[in-house]
Amino acid sequence: MRFMLKLALIIVCFVLGSDFSYAALPPVAIEFVKCNWVNSTQLVAVPLDSGPLLLKSVHCLEPSTSRGLGSPQLSPDGNWLLLHGNYDEMWLTNIHKANARSFRDGALARLPEVGATSLVWAPDSRSVLGVKRETQRNGFSTGPLKPTLFSVDGSTQPLPEFTNLAGPLDELYWVGNTGLAVAAFGTRGDYYKQEHVDENPTIAIVDARNGKVIQAVALASLPDFPSKRIFVVNGRLDSRGRVHALIVFPRRWVEWNQGEAPRMVPLGEETSVRTQFALAPDGKHVLMMQGLSASGPICEIGSRGKCPPPTPRSGPIAELREISTGKIIWSIDGTAREFRNNNDPAISPDGRYALILIPAEPGAISTSMIALISMANGKVLQKINHYSKAFGFSSDGKVAWIADDAFVAKYVIRN
Repeated sequence: MRFMLKLALIIVCFVLGSDFSYAALPPVAIEFVKCNWVNSTQLVAVPLDSGPLLLKSVHCLEPSTSRGLGSPQLSPDGNWLLLHGNYDEMWLTNIHKANARSFRDGALARLPEVGATSLVWAPDSRSVLGVKRETQRNGFSTGPLKPTLFSVDGSTQPLPEFTNLAGPLDELYWVGNTGLAVAAFGTRGDYYKQEHVDENPTIAIVDARNGKVIQAVALASLPDFPSKRIFVVNGRLDSRGRVHALIVFPRRWVEWNQGEAPRMVPLGEETSVRTQFALAPDGKHVLMMQGLSASGPICEIGSRGKCPPPTPRSGPIAELREISTGKIIWSIDGTAREFRNNNDPAISPDGRYALILIPAEPGAISTSMIALISMANGKVLQKINHYSKAFGFSSDGKVAWIADDAFVAKYVIRN
């Protein structure tokens, strides 16, 4: 306990002593929760420089908690963390108490690519919106997706199932957390035990809590459309609570505003399942990660001595683009000296700030670090010397957070 109090005092002094303008504000006491094991993870959560973010608390996850392979998600009330595995494993962990709820053995849909939008917290922070699917042991489907509510008490509740003439419900991407989603019918026939071809694959905006199709569009009706495969769907609810989504297909970007026809937008042809972006709250811009990484051969573990070092690459890290024209508003450039991964960026609800991953500086403890940037001009405001699997902002925009398999850190945002 004495060590933890001393560590907290050191961190407070480090943060408050780094910039007089922010030091003039009342200090925030740092809380350490369940941190009965000590290593550098508590220190790497501290921003390297002064700015809007001030570390408020560090919540260490239990060593027994199974490590999530997907992007963690903090609940709206900030008390629960969602961790999910490659396919059909999920854990809901209370970050204040030593308890977790697990869902395994086919509880989750074994989608070909499980993204962050396959699971999302409900507004009450007591349950998670997801999907189930019956599969064989080899992963092939034996039936359509089934929207499901997973509760923090360990129970599951089926939501109404969809029927559509275009085919079975094969994909579901949540938009917001009210139950609205972008769905795809008849697009994954080759992932079934009995392969089949659906002649009229269709995308739709749906209300999955009520089993209602709000708007449906056949993919064949989209102009110059060569593929039915969806790479990524990312969206948000507009001021009227309606879906606004960007859908990434091979070499195609489609913008869809609920109530309007989907339209192609000129955001580039370099698309993949790793395309990462976030819609700005104004609905007119998109923050896009460019996947900057070092180049060269990637060698297996154990062959380090025979493997040539990575070749550094310089270029854009992230860009803010106008959706309708593809125009670049600003760009953040840098140099990646190591192979590195990216996360989806996160934008604050008021559109002022964003959290992104940038290449680490020489001597850093990982290949990437977190940066708080200004959405007005792309200026880097603060850096955190840590690679985090996920980060985000509270719905009121007053708190930012970062999370990985070991801890969750929360920050007060000082305006």
